[in-house]
Amino acid sequence: MRLAIIGCGNIARQHVIPMQNAGFKIVGIAGRLGGSKSLDLFSSDFNLKNLYKDPQELLNSRDWDALLLSCPTKDMLTYLKSSMNINKPILIEKPITYNYKDLIPYQSKENLCVGLNRRFYKTISKAKNFVTNNQNIFIKVTIPETLKELDINKNGKIPNKTFENSIHIFDALVYLVGEIKWLNVNKIYENKNLKAISAIGSSNKCQIIQLNNYYNNSDNFSIEILSDKKRLLLKPLEISYLFDGMTVKEPSKDSPLRTYHPKLKEKFIETNEFKPGFKGQANEFMKFCKNKKVKIAKIKDLYTSLKLIDDLN
Repeated sequence: MRLAIIGCGNIARQHVIPMQNAGFKIVGIAGRLGGSKSLDLFSSDFNLKNLYKDPQELLNSRDWDALLLSCPTKDMLTYLKSSMNINKPILIEKPITYNYKDLIPYQSKENLCVGLNRRFYKTISKAKNFVTNNQNIFIKVTIPETLKELDINKNGKIPNKTFENSIHIFDALVYLVGEIKWLNVNKIYENKNLKAISAIGSSNKCQIIQLNNYYNNSDNFSIEILSDKKRLLLKPLEISYLFDGMTVKEPSKDSPLRTYHPKLKEKFIETNEFKPGFKGQANEFMKFCKNKKVKIAKIKDLYTSLKLIDDLN
């Protein structure tokens, strides 16, 4: 399967080996119009011979079977529009755009996949199974997105970093429990800048979803799923803890109080020689290219997650 790539930055680099291991042969690479040192270095590092100094020329080429779009968000819609009439499999790095409405013309394009690689974490699979096999689900989500000074002053609007990075959490939520509606949203501001968002939402599979989004807070990203005595905690998303019930520790000289501790039944750590999720995503994209049913994200999934963020405004 011949794969072409537009984009030669760090994320594109992290895709190459997993894609090759999945069975793809990299047959073309393009960067910005006119070429660049990054393009030359990329092709040299991975021994790629077919360089395109014009990305449009690569898009028009018939020398590839599948395409990876891994360019900056500001350029992504341009390439997406240019590939509108190309019916070959295309994997596009998230978030494509900061405005979910931009994706409306592409929702019916079944050849377009989106690089939301957290779906392929084994910890997320465990969370999916937990939600499927248990009842009375209650979910708590913590998002302490780190912002730089340039990200902060958005006149009270949600910063782009949430769409760029936190989108993984929102996609994971939708993947776990289906389409979510916010029932209540509250915010904290400082000098008209957004500091924190607290929201309560629900879906058909989960009656209560509690979101705590406090920017630059000293915490980890986490998803915590409660069901009766059981609790599955992903904190960070690469580590999962399954608790079931409590144990009691009686007072002692070191601790004069009776204390209660969750019973840890299982701990799992995501391990991979590549960027987590990229191997599974590459394998699923290969299956998709072979017309097999897969769980890889599509444009309609990204649309739903971007709108879920936008609905917090």
